[in-house]
This record gives sequence, structure tokens and C-alpha cells, in this order.
Amino acid sequence: VYACLKLFFRCERLGTKLIGFVKRCRSARISKILGLNPLMSDLALLGCTLNPGEYTKSLPVDNAGLGFYREIASSIGIEVPEFYSFYINTGFIYRVEIPGSHLKELENLSSLLLTLADPKTGIPFPISEVDMFTRISRPTTDICYLTLYRRVLGLIKDGVLSPEDVNLVFPQFGEKIKLEAPGGAKT
Repeated sequence: VYACLKLFFRCERLGTKLIGFVKRCRSARISKILGLNPLMSDLALLGCTLNPGEYTKSLPVDNAGLGFYREIASSIGIEVPEFYSFYINTGFIYRVEIPGSHLKELENLSSLLLTLADPKTGIPFPISEVDMFTRISRPTTDICYLTLYRRVLGLIKDGVLSPEDVNLVFPQFGEKIKLEAPGGAKT
């Protein structure tokens, strides 16, 4: 938390634009705003309506993660500013989060993201490059995912979670989980 706050305030002081690029968004905030029932994921909804090169209007970010940062920051006398999110279609739909101080530059930031987007993934090249240094290996990812999935199924079996909650850990479109038995035989 402290490292993130330090990064944020350093970027603010230097005039560097700080952009959160959310590659794995699971929210249904837009369908809640529109009053849709049943709720539809933002990605599914916007996949039908947002054309390549377009972006949505910004909305204030209000989630538990930001609340946690605010709580920690206030305990040391620091005020965390408002953050906003919007969706952009760079060939794929992604959520972008920015500090309120960047709202006036939303069009320029969107243009920059579109210009830097990899045509195959829609992810800006600088983010893809950094990911190569921070990404864990495929087998480790698969093991972590399967462990999480097993735990969620256990919590459903014990009645702690409802069966619908398994959707939180299902792979999203394009995500693959590879299972291999000892010796490399695929299962």
C-alpha cells in the first residue's frame, strides 16, 4: 500500500500520467446503473455497443480496494484523491482507471492508449513489455488457479458461498487453463 501511495504522489509531483489498465475486469456496474436484471458483465454489455476506437464517459471509482487504500492513507494523514474509470475498445474492451486530476485529458489519454495498443491483444505495448518481466510461468498460474477453484468449490459445498459464486473464478473469454498429469500427459 505504501509503495503504491508513494508511486502515485511521485507521479503527481513529476507531472507523469498514471493510468490503471485493467485487463481482467469482472464488474457489472454499467448494467446496475441501467437497471438491467439479470446483471450483465460490463465487458459483455460493452462488447455489443462500444465500437473499436470508442470509449465511455468516466465514472467515479467506488470499490473495496480503493477504500482499503484510503483507510491506510488516512491512518498516516494522507488524503487519496478521487479516481475515475472508463472503458475503451482498443480491439478488445478494457477498463481504465485514472486520478481525477487527469479527467480533463481523457480524450488525449484515450488516444494514446489506442495508438499504443497491440492489434492482436488491444493491450498497449508498454504494458505488454512490463508484463513480460512480472508474469509468472504458465504452470504456476495454472496451479494457483486450480487451487483457488478447488477452495471456492469447497466453500460452496460447505454452504459459505452460493453456486453462482463459482462464476467469480471461471476463466474469462480467451483465458486458458491447461491440465497435465505427471509425465506431461494431458488430461
